[in-house]
Amino acid sequence: MDETSRQVGAAVDPVVPDPVELALVEVDAAISLVVLGVAVRVSLCALAGAERVAVAGASRAQTAGVAFRVRRDGVGAETLVIGPRIGPTAVRSR
Repeated sequence: MDETSRQVGAAVDPVVPDPVELALVEVDAAISLVVLGVAVRVSLCALAGAERVAVAGASRAQTAGVAFRVRRDGVGAETLVIGPRIGPTAVRSR
């Protein structure tokens, strides 16, 4: 079997998403829910990478006028709590 044949039949590793990027997507979604008035407060529990996104999440929440805090639930377990609104929001209804 030549090199080309082996490459075609080789298994391809699936792309594993970065937990920090996924956590930031979750934080952004939670901020949007609060800003739009769909939720008063959103708790993100058991989120991989939660502690690593806390600073970026807090900055994004502050910009949107939404409260943000990290609640320690035990050793290695953090919950990100987004909301309620604390100031003017970036999204305004017409």
